[in-house]
Amino acid sequence: MLDFGAFGIPSRASAPARPKHPDIPHPEQPEEPQPVEIPADMRAPSHAAPAVASPQPSPEVAPSAPQATPRTSPVIPPISEPSSSSEPRISIPIIEYRGLCHTFQALATSQSILTQQITALSAHQEQIIATQTQHTAILRQIQHYLGIISPLEHPIPIPPEPSQAPPLH
Repeated sequence: MLDFGAFGIPSRASAPARPKHPDIPHPEQPEEPQPVEIPADMRAPSHAAPAVASPQPSPEVAPSAPQATPRTSPVIPPISEPSSSSEPRISIPIIEYRGLCHTFQALATSQSILTQQITALSAHQEQIIATQTQHTAILRQIQHYLGIISPLEHPIPIPPEPSQAPPLH
């Protein structure tokens, strides 16, 4: 099982005995449909293109909810106090919310792995550039020793800037 502690997500082994969020059902609480409000601008557009599978396998993340649970219609409780946000809200079933959380965890893990790979590639690229610079310096020394003038050492005429160019008649 992956540890998401680096993302501020406690693993099940380190989870406290008493839930921090009593509104979210836990194994010791009965499973009831509960809505989760999400601002409307965070919803995926209905005309969005289907996701394309990546050529590399995605990291395995243990699902947080059973996938065989039947869909239930969301129950919308009365709002006790108005939201501080003026954005429209929607309600989704808790199973869908858990699925979104699972997807978020998988994406966060993938992002972390990609960030590490990019960092490693950048370090490797810097090593390659340093080696190339050393090889170029050695090549120039050999050319100088043999009396060969490299093409880069020839004077290259620099064209004048457009503002300095003679006017066309």
